[in-house]
Amino acid sequence: SRFDLLEAAGAGRAKYFVLAVDGVEESMQVVKTVKAHFPNLKIFARARNRGHVFDLLDEGVTHIKRETFDSSIYFMKDLLIEMGYEPERAKNLVERFKEHDELMMLEQYKVRHDDKTLVSVSKQSVAQLAQVLNDEAQRTYVAPALSIAESEESHTIN
Repeated sequence: SRFDLLEAAGAGRAKYFVLAVDGVEESMQVVKTVKAHFPNLKIFARARNRGHVFDLLDEGVTHIKRETFDSSIYFMKDLLIEMGYEPERAKNLVERFKEHDELMMLEQYKVRHDDKTLVSVSKQSVAQLAQVLNDEAQRTYVAPALSIAESEESHTIN
């Protein structure tokens, strides 16, 4: 978060700044310093949790990854496959969850200062997620059948 160290490290010539500081407060101080002294740097930030994401968004940071989110959902994909789900179906479930969660996080961000509305949006989010995942579970993942011509070609011996 020290201007002199950032400058000595080349922040003035850089295009990108990767922020991966453990403490939320410390990370936000770095963002403020970078934004104040190196406004052209694109910040790619790792966030600890939803609240940290909201703080980063407040500061204009838009390239954000939550610390354990991606690894957790892809770990879940592996578990679903181990439990018997087809890999494509597990991938689709995880992707649908990820899309829904990211959209709901942005909706929660919009109302984060109104506790009553935030709780309402969060409850709606849970109900919507259940519906999204139920709809995904109802889909059938059957590979398309080969056409007669393709089937005959695949059995032709040359």
